[in-house]
Amino acid sequence: MSRLPIFALFGVLMVAVGAAGAQDIDKGYEALRRGDYTAALAEIKPLAEQGHAGAQYNLAKLYDEGRGVPRDGEQAAAWYLRAAEAGSWIAAFDLGMLYWGQSQAAGVMDGASNDALVRVHMWFGIAAAMEVVGCVAIGAPLRDVVAQSMTAEQIAGAQELTHIWLAAHPSKDVNVASAKWGC
Repeated sequence: MSRLPIFALFGVLMVAVGAAGAQDIDKGYEALRRGDYTAALAEIKPLAEQGHAGAQYNLAKLYDEGRGVPRDGEQAAAWYLRAAEAGSWIAAFDLGMLYWGQSQAAGVMDGASNDALVRVHMWFGIAAAMEVVGCVAIGAPLRDVVAQSMTAEQIAGAQELTHIWLAAHPSKDVNVASAKWGC
Protein backbone atom coordinates (compact mmCIF):
# COMPACT_ATOMS: atom_id res chain seq x y z
CA MET A 1 0.00 0.00 0.00
CA SER A 2 1.42 3.35 -1.04
CA ARG A 3 1.65 6.22 1.42
CA LEU A 4 1.62 8.79 -1.35
CA PRO A 5 -2.19 9.24 -1.43
CA ILE A 6 -2.22 9.77 2.34
CA PHE A 7 0.47 12.46 2.10
CA ALA A 8 -1.35 14.06 -0.84
CA LEU A 9 -4.56 14.19 1.21
CA PHE A 10 -2.62 15.67 4.14
CA GLY A 11 -1.25 18.36 1.82
CA VAL A 12 -4.73 19.24 0.57
CA LEU A 13 -5.97 19.47 4.15
CA MET A 14 -3.08 21.77 5.13
CA VAL A 15 -3.87 24.11 2.23
CA ALA A 16 -7.56 24.11 3.21
CA VAL A 17 -6.71 24.87 6.84
CA GLY A 18 -4.38 27.68 5.76
CA ALA A 19 -7.07 29.19 3.55
CA ALA A 20 -9.62 28.93 6.37
CA GLY A 21 -7.19 30.72 8.69
CA ALA A 22 -6.86 33.56 6.20
CA GLN A 23 -10.63 33.82 5.98
CA ASP A 24 -10.90 33.95 9.76
CA ILE A 25 -8.51 36.88 10.03
CA ASP A 26 -10.42 38.66 7.27
CA LYS A 27 -13.65 38.04 9.19
CA GLY A 28 -11.99 39.37 12.33
CA TYR A 29 -10.78 42.52 10.58
CA GLU A 30 -14.23 43.07 9.08
CA ALA A 31 -15.82 42.67 12.51
CA LEU A 32 -13.35 45.25 13.88
CA ARG A 33 -14.28 47.69 11.11
CA ARG A 34 -17.97 47.21 11.94
CA GLY A 35 -17.32 47.69 15.66
CA ASP A 36 -18.52 44.16 16.44
CA TYR A 37 -15.81 43.45 19.01
CA THR A 38 -17.38 40.23 20.27
CA ALA A 39 -17.27 38.71 16.78
CA ALA A 40 -13.78 40.12 16.21
CA LEU A 41 -12.56 38.53 19.43
CA ALA A 42 -14.01 35.16 18.43
CA GLU A 43 -12.16 35.27 15.09
CA ILE A 44 -8.91 36.91 16.20
CA LYS A 45 -8.08 35.28 19.53
CA PRO A 46 -7.57 31.71 18.21
CA LEU A 47 -5.31 33.04 15.46
CA ALA A 48 -3.37 35.16 17.96
CA GLU A 49 -2.84 32.10 20.12
CA GLN A 50 -1.53 30.28 17.02
CA GLY A 51 1.08 33.01 16.44
CA HIS A 52 -0.51 35.27 13.80
CA ALA A 53 1.21 38.64 14.39
CA GLY A 54 -1.67 40.73 13.01
CA ALA A 55 -4.15 38.90 15.20
CA GLN A 56 -1.85 39.30 18.21
CA TYR A 57 -1.63 43.04 17.60
CA ASN A 58 -5.37 43.44 17.20
CA LEU A 59 -6.07 41.35 20.29
CA ALA A 60 -3.69 43.60 22.21
CA LYS A 61 -5.62 46.65 20.96
CA LEU A 62 -8.90 45.11 22.16
CA TYR A 63 -7.45 44.62 25.65
CA ASP A 64 -5.73 48.01 25.60
CA GLU A 65 -8.95 49.83 24.71
CA GLY A 66 -11.40 47.55 26.52
CA ARG A 67 -13.36 46.68 23.40
CA GLY A 68 -15.17 43.34 23.63
CA VAL A 69 -13.12 42.48 26.72
CA PRO A 70 -12.47 44.25 30.02
CA ARG A 71 -9.64 46.77 29.71
CA ASP A 72 -6.49 44.94 30.83
CA GLY A 73 -3.06 46.55 30.51
CA GLU A 74 -1.24 43.36 31.42
CA GLN A 75 -3.01 41.34 28.71
CA ALA A 76 -2.49 44.16 26.21
CA ALA A 77 1.23 44.30 27.03
CA ALA A 78 1.60 40.52 26.70
CA TRP A 79 -0.07 40.49 23.26
CA TYR A 80 1.81 43.57 22.04
CA LEU A 81 5.04 41.85 23.09
CA ARG A 82 4.18 38.69 21.18
CA ALA A 83 3.33 40.69 18.06
CA ALA A 84 6.55 42.74 18.38
CA GLU A 85 8.54 39.53 18.70
CA ALA A 86 6.87 38.39 15.46
CA GLY A 87 8.16 41.52 13.72
CA SER A 88 5.38 44.08 14.15
CA TRP A 89 6.87 47.56 14.56
CA ILE A 90 3.46 49.03 15.43
CA ALA A 91 3.11 46.54 18.30
CA ALA A 92 6.47 47.71 19.68
CA PHE A 93 5.32 51.30 19.30
CA ASP A 94 1.97 50.70 21.00
CA LEU A 95 3.71 48.81 23.80
CA GLY A 96 5.81 51.93 24.34
CA MET A 97 2.65 54.03 24.30
CA LEU A 98 0.99 51.73 26.84
CA TYR A 99 3.98 51.92 29.18
CA TRP A 100 4.27 55.69 28.66
CA GLY A 101 0.64 56.18 29.64
CA GLN A 102 1.16 54.01 32.73
CA SER A 103 4.27 56.03 33.61
CA GLN A 104 2.42 59.32 33.28
CA ALA A 105 -0.47 58.01 35.36
CA ALA A 106 1.98 56.94 38.05
CA GLY A 107 3.63 60.38 38.02
CA VAL A 108 7.11 59.16 37.07
CA MET A 109 7.75 61.70 34.29
CA ASP A 110 9.80 63.95 36.55
CA GLY A 111 13.30 62.63 35.70
CA ALA A 112 13.56 60.56 38.85
CA SER A 113 15.52 57.34 38.57
CA ASN A 114 13.06 54.63 37.55
CA ASP A 115 12.77 51.69 35.21
CA ALA A 116 9.49 52.89 33.69
CA LEU A 117 11.03 55.59 31.50
CA VAL A 118 13.82 53.25 30.43
CA ARG A 119 11.22 50.72 29.31
CA VAL A 120 9.23 53.37 27.40
CA HIS A 121 12.38 54.67 25.68
CA MET A 122 13.43 51.11 24.82
CA TRP A 123 10.13 50.23 23.11
CA PHE A 124 10.03 53.48 21.14
CA GLY A 125 13.63 52.78 20.11
CA ILE A 126 12.69 49.27 18.99
CA ALA A 127 9.74 50.64 17.01
CA ALA A 128 12.03 53.23 15.40
CA ALA A 129 14.51 50.54 14.38
CA MET A 130 11.75 48.35 12.89
CA GLU A 131 9.88 51.08 11.00
CA VAL A 132 9.99 50.97 7.23
CA VAL A 133 12.28 53.59 5.68
CA GLY A 134 10.36 56.11 3.61
CA CYS A 135 7.24 56.03 5.76
CA VAL A 136 6.16 58.34 8.53
CA ALA A 137 8.60 57.97 11.43
CA ILE A 138 6.94 58.09 14.83
CA GLY A 139 9.07 55.88 17.08
CA ALA A 140 12.21 58.03 17.12
CA PRO A 141 10.50 61.39 17.75
CA LEU A 142 8.58 60.02 20.74
CA ARG A 143 11.66 58.22 22.02
CA ASP A 144 13.42 61.60 21.96
CA VAL A 145 10.56 63.29 23.82
CA VAL A 146 10.78 60.65 26.57
CA ALA A 147 14.56 61.13 26.71
CA GLN A 148 14.03 64.74 27.77
CA SER A 149 12.74 63.44 31.13
CA MET A 150 15.58 60.95 31.60
CA THR A 151 19.10 61.08 32.93
CA ALA A 152 22.07 60.27 30.70
CA GLU A 153 22.47 56.96 32.53
CA GLN A 154 18.84 56.04 31.92
CA ILE A 155 19.16 56.85 28.21
CA ALA A 156 22.31 54.76 27.92
CA GLY A 157 20.58 51.88 29.70
CA ALA A 158 17.55 52.12 27.42
CA GLN A 159 19.76 52.18 24.33
CA GLU A 160 21.63 49.10 25.53
CA LEU A 161 18.36 47.25 26.19
CA THR A 162 17.12 48.25 22.73
CA HIS A 163 20.26 46.86 21.08
CA ILE A 164 20.05 43.64 23.11
CA TRP A 165 16.38 43.12 22.18
CA LEU A 166 16.98 43.83 18.50
CA ALA A 167 19.93 41.42 18.42
CA ALA A 168 17.81 38.71 20.02
CA HIS A 169 14.87 39.34 17.66
CA PRO A 170 16.21 39.65 14.12
CA SER A 171 13.88 41.45 11.78
CA LYS A 172 11.40 39.17 10.11
CA ASP A 173 10.13 39.67 6.59
CA VAL A 174 6.64 40.85 7.45
CA ASN A 175 4.52 43.40 5.67
CA VAL A 176 4.95 46.18 8.21
CA ALA A 177 4.61 48.90 5.59
CA SER A 178 0.92 48.18 5.13
CA ALA A 179 0.33 48.87 8.81
CA LYS A 180 1.94 52.29 8.61
CA TRP A 181 0.13 55.51 7.86
CA GLY A 182 0.84 56.78 4.39
CA CYS A 183 2.49 53.56 3.16
